[in-house]
Amino acid sequence: MKNKGEVPPIVLASASPKRKELLEMIGLSIIVDPSDCAETKKKGESPLAFVRRVSLDKARCVAARHPNSLIIAADTIGAIGRQIFGKAGNVIEARATIQKLSGRTHLAITGTTIIDTTKCKEQTFTTQTRVTFRRILPDELEWFLDSGEWRGKAACYTLVGKAATFIQKIDGDIGTVLGLSLSQLTRQLRKMGYSMQGLASPEYVISNVNSPNVNSPLE
Repeated sequence: MKNKGEVPPIVLASASPKRKELLEMIGLSIIVDPSDCAETKKKGESPLAFVRRVSLDKARCVAARHPNSLIIAADTIGAIGRQIFGKAGNVIEARATIQKLSGRTHLAITGTTIIDTTKCKEQTFTTQTRVTFRRILPDELEWFLDSGEWRGKAACYTLVGKAATFIQKIDGDIGTVLGLSLSQLTRQLRKMGYSMQGLASPEYVISNVNSPNVNSPLE
């Protein structure tokens, strides 16, 4: 088991400032190098398979640029059944997405890949959290869409924002909805031989999710 001083540079293959904040919140020093890999669903691909593949593609793309490093990549989506809710291209698509989520339970699914380019090892895992929206009234939907909060967000919402008024229940790992499950990430890093000494416990993470600097990227 490596101690903290022997951990190689940690590269976040994501442009999400919220994932960066989450990692820094548990004491990690992060290099940000976003991946430009495509996030297009393949025919017949399930939501779980999609996030696993996209996170792996992102990680491999960035890993080629960073020898002797730990690469962390993630992708988050919303899903009902096999239907994936990604980022809306316009307000019409955003309206359709929120209308489908209204009064229903959907899954927030995050796929995460860690690549150790020193050891040439890869770990990919997924986490799921059930999120239930109450019924959203027409005037509330227009209020939300007018805010523009849906832009750039998978499933068109953030956990902490105007859409929080729609959320009735969250069942599962809140980190999944935030865009990165810290509890699972630290477990996987330990399996790869890296001690989590000095990092915060999951209880610390939960106690800080209401911080004004922590939003859900769902991206």
